[in-house]
Amino acid sequence: MPLPAVAGDPATALDAPDGLVITRAIARKYFGQDAPLGQSLLINGSPLRVTAVIQDLPPTPTSSSTCTGPPARRSRRWRRWKSATRR
Repeated sequence: MPLPAVAGDPATALDAPDGLVITRAIARKYFGQDAPLGQSLLINGSPLRVTAVIQDLPPTPTSSSTCTGPPARRSRRWRRWKSATRR
């Protein structure tokens, strides 16, 4: 099922090792806009570049994802990120 994109291409967004896909809510929270492509967030001290923005997904009982990074960056620590700052 394709992700509902607001900006960028979710299919290729995580090809870059510093790529980051965020929801529209996170884009608005940290950047005040819907399409902050190319801008960076520091997540647990690691700079990641916004490569796609998707529509907000409805929460489910098992997940409430608001962003995802490339597989190499999705460690247990990263999945429980507590701090993000606009860079």
